[in-house]
Amino acid sequence: MLSSREYYDALAQNYDQELKGRLSYIEAVNESVIQWIAARRATTLVDVGCGNAQRLQDILSKTGVMCTGIDESPNMVERARGLGIDAYVMDIADVQVGKLPRATFDLVIALWNVLGHIPGEERRRRALLNMRSLLSSGGVVLLDVNNRYNAAQYGWWRVINNLGRDFLFGEKSGNFVLRRTVAGRMIATTCRVLCLREMLFLCREAGLRPVEVRFINYDTGLPASNQWSGQLLVVAESVA
Repeated sequence: MLSSREYYDALAQNYDQELKGRLSYIEAVNESVIQWIAARRATTLVDVGCGNAQRLQDILSKTGVMCTGIDESPNMVERARGLGIDAYVMDIADVQVGKLPRATFDLVIALWNVLGHIPGEERRRRALLNMRSLLSSGGVVLLDVNNRYNAAQYGWWRVINNLGRDFLFGEKSGNFVLRRTVAGRMIATTCRVLCLREMLFLCREAGLRPVEVRFINYDTGLPASNQWSGQLLVVAESVA
């Protein structure tokens, strides 16, 4: 089983195809980021887990916001820099903010289940604390995560099973194996598929207050009505 860094180092060469496979969803989340840039009149943004920065480049082209990317995968950061993005190899759960060119940002984004690739509740809480520390006054953190109660995507049987496992096993539940084939080789890593209750708890523990929760259909990118029918998008601000 690979670490998240090793997994995305291996996946970096094929990451464009990964993005194309969920293009409608990704574009919907990008549009939410663009809306919040406008709503908060943001001029600076840091993308935590920026990957190859292809979607960050799209956001930049539509807003002109000053973008910085960080990712734990050196191969992803290399590709991000190849697109002209100011990107750094960092683990957000351990990052020293002094290493970044700016102390604070108007928006901190962590998209496509980046939070779920941070192992352990304590490390996820620390990651959110670090994201909060990067916020400028009036800034927001935007978190897009996979939702283990999304019956529209995963089916009711799996969701019922997830609910039962949550009741019986607590923190040990919610961890799944993600697999891909790259250059004829199977690669796998463990990731966490979160839920709304867990996200609200983590935000509270990190001193973040949700100001918006959206559910988005994973196939179409259209708004979904509740936690049983979409992935999760949580926008939070620092508690004063």
